[in-house]
Amino acid sequence: MKCNKQTLAAIFGFALLFSFAAGLSFAKADSIFPVLISPVHIESPINRTYTSDSLMLNVSFSGFCFSSIQHSLTYSLDGKNMGAMPIVPHYPDYLSVQAGFAASVQLPQLSKGQHIITVYCEHSYASTIQRDISTVIFNISDTIPVNELTPPVVSNFTVENKTYPSADLSANFNMDKTVIWTGYCIDKENMTITDWWNTAASARSFNFTLKGLTEGSHTLVAYAEDTFGNMGTSDSVNFVVDTTAPNVTVVSIENKTYDSANVPLDFAVNESVSRIAYSLDGKENVSIAGNSTLTGLSNGVHNVTVYAWDEAGNVAVSETMAFSVAVSFPTLSVAFAFVVGVVVAVGLLVYFKKHKR
Repeated sequence: MKCNKQTLAAIFGFALLFSFAAGLSFAKADSIFPVLISPVHIESPINRTYTSDSLMLNVSFSGFCFSSIQHSLTYSLDGKNMGAMPIVPHYPDYLSVQAGFAASVQLPQLSKGQHIITVYCEHSYASTIQRDISTVIFNISDTIPVNELTPPVVSNFTVENKTYPSADLSANFNMDKTVIWTGYCIDKENMTITDWWNTAASARSFNFTLKGLTEGSHTLVAYAEDTFGNMGTSDSVNFVVDTTAPNVTVVSIENKTYDSANVPLDFAVNESVSRIAYSLDGKENVSIAGNSTLTGLSNGVHNVTVYAWDEAGNVAVSETMAFSVAVSFPTLSVAFAFVVGVVVAVGLLVYFKKHKR
């Protein structure tokens, strides 16, 4: 089959001539040939048991599309060559130099038991040929085994119903059986984690990263499809992204001198927090439940800083407030009056004792 796009073919040909003039060359057929974008994929049947003996063979691949490039498909059923498959191209737009290709044929009536289909895809450009093969094994039976009807169980999902302090979130989940496709849905947007042809046959654990998440609430669900076409679904996870630290302000302490050794420590926070602490004069943090009092302060200069952590672990740091403490002691005149009072009291006591006799 040919893709009749003369203009694009001319451009491609000019690129070839330019590359040869520059001393470059395209890879050989057994390496990376610039024709195939994705391997040939048998969409159906898949590796499962069917109760119908009448099935369609559906195949797809994608590649470059120029008039000088030819693609062809043939297939065999249980080792018997069944001939060519008609290919239909699908272009993303009229300027595209690549296309998706699909082919479908009705399979002959199938007997009960196991069957093997092999699809051969050939791509040729000038004298260079690239070949690709895909195989599927399936069964025809009156009943479908229970294990083929049971979807994979998605477990150990590492994303939890909590608040995260980062816009990039790494996730992992496991399956109880071999799968051929995995994906997830984040805020109603479906994403593929691993393309089926890159998935190891024994893969039962997958990782993916959510990047650039916005502030606020998100909903996440993971999916996995097994070799029989059953789709497993994880529990829906609701989580919050909060990368903004709260704001904490000390409101009761000013840059002045206090005449008391006990100074109130009042502050304001703009959101709910999970922990509050303060540091006095650069010493270790002291956790508090709310507004507090700095007690037993010595005379001199002091400073205090308040810290607040939100549920995501973001920490807020207040401005460091400097202040002084100057507690006044009794003056000399007061002390002298006190001494005089004591002397007078003692003198009166002695006087009354003498006259009492």
